[in-house]
Amino acid sequence: MLSSSFPLYFPKLVYLCETKVSNQTTKKSKSHKLYRLDWFYSEQVKKDKHQQWNEKYYPDVKIEWIDALPENLMNETEKLLFVIPHEYKQVINQSAAKAIEEWNADYPFDTVISEMCLGPAIEHVRVAFKLLADCIYDDENHYFDRIKKHQMIYCLLCRFWHHQCGRAMVEEHAGITDLKYQYGMIETKLFKHTATPKVIKQLEDHQAKIDSEFYKMGKSKTQESSKSTNDAIMFPGEHNEQANRRGDL
Repeated sequence: MLSSSFPLYFPKLVYLCETKVSNQTTKKSKSHKLYRLDWFYSEQVKKDKHQQWNEKYYPDVKIEWIDALPENLMNETEKLLFVIPHEYKQVINQSAAKAIEEWNADYPFDTVISEMCLGPAIEHVRVAFKLLADCIYDDENHYFDRIKKHQMIYCLLCRFWHHQCGRAMVEEHAGITDLKYQYGMIETKLFKHTATPKVIKQLEDHQAKIDSEFYKMGKSKTQESSKSTNDAIMFPGEHNEQANRRGDL
C-alpha cells in the first residue's frame, strides 16, 4: 500500500489591505483585497522533517537545507502581491483542501496504480496555484501582472513541492515536464517575448544542483556502509509515514 511521504503543507495567504484595480478598458477602479503569501510555517515543517531525517539516517553528518529555488527567484516569490476576488479565493481554498484529502488517502494497489491515484491531488494543487498566479498584482500599474504569472506559476509550484515529494518528481508535479514536451523547448509565440524560458532554465539548473549534492552525499554514505550493511539510502521526500492534516491557503 502506498502512503504519502507526509501531508501537504500550503503557504498561508496573509491579508494586507484594500487596494484599487483599474479596469484597462473603462479606466474605472474597483477596490479589492490585497494579499501576500507567507511560506514560513509550511517551510519550517519541511525543514524540521529534513533535520529529523538527517539525524535518523546520517547522525554523524550535518546536511544543510537547500532552498527550493535560486536566491533571486526565492526573493521574487517572497515579494509577490495578489489581488484575489472572493470567488477566486473560494475555489483556491477548495482546491487546496481537496488536494490534501486526495494526497492523504490510502490506495491499496501496486505502486504504479497507487501513484496514478495521486493524480487528482497533484491537479488540485496546480489549479490552486494557477488561480493564485492569475491574481498576481502589479502595484505600479494597479492591475494584474499578465506576464509575470507565466513565470511565477512554475516557481510557486516548485517551491511548494520541494521536500513534499521525491526530488525527481518536483519538475513533473510543477508542470515543467509537460510544458517542455508540449512546446518543444518552449519556442512558441506565448513565451518568446517573456522571461519564462530563462526562469525554467534556472529552475532546472537549481534542481540539478540539488540532485548533485544529494548524489555526492549518498555515494559517500554508501561507500562507508557497504562493508557492513545493504540498507537503501533514503532521502527527504522518499520515505513513508502516515499522517493527516487539512488546511486552507
